[in-house]
Amino acid sequence: MRIAIDYEVYDITPDSFMIYRPGQALRIVDIQPGTKGAFILFTQWFIQSIQPALDTFFMDTFLHKRFGSQARISKADHRELSAIFDKIFDVLSSIHTERWAISAGSLITTLINETDLIIKRYDNASGRLSTNELAKINKYKRLAEEYFIEQRQVGFYAGKLNMSSSYLYRLFKKHKQDTPAAYLNTLLLQRAKYLLSSSENNIGEIADNLSFSDIFSFSKYFKKHTGFTPSDFRAKCSN
Repeated sequence: MRIAIDYEVYDITPDSFMIYRPGQALRIVDIQPGTKGAFILFTQWFIQSIQPALDTFFMDTFLHKRFGSQARISKADHRELSAIFDKIFDVLSSIHTERWAISAGSLITTLINETDLIIKRYDNASGRLSTNELAKINKYKRLAEEYFIEQRQVGFYAGKLNMSSSYLYRLFKKHKQDTPAAYLNTLLLQRAKYLLSSSENNIGEIADNLSFSDIFSFSKYFKKHTGFTPSDFRAKCSN
């Protein structure tokens, strides 16, 4: 799925850990069929009720705004985080006494601290995610969303950003994201799937809409990346 946080768009993949903070605007841009995940949301009132010094508490954790909104984590860390969340929420849901708020405060503080230890492993070498670098990546993504049908060469976007293609690739690698070319490819496949599943255009017209030279090159491209011919994919969606 793709999510916008304060108008910055992020690709949420199976290895993603997303951080959504109080006061931020969140919007789901696109979600693929069959997507599964979890949002764990706390109101600011709830956090303050268990930890009155909110800003001080957040200052040195992943919840502070100087950290990015997304981390790509390893499978091992994903399993560890999932186990921590599952156990703590199991305990929270099993408490039915008047001291629930006190117990909840201790458990949520533990949850934040343990999560912080894992997420901080994915900081860059300076100890903080570079907001300037992330801004460049997001600017590339916005340009890609605007021009991906007509322009599929990374050099075109690098030129608009006044940087070299190699530097752009290094930025994506540093922040553990797919390559710039892979991002363009994702956009193209998403549009192709959308047109095949929801439009009445024939496959030749769709190929033309996506700026392929002919139906054969589109079919070859689509099957290479999905395992289906466009016709098979459309039939699968209809069923």
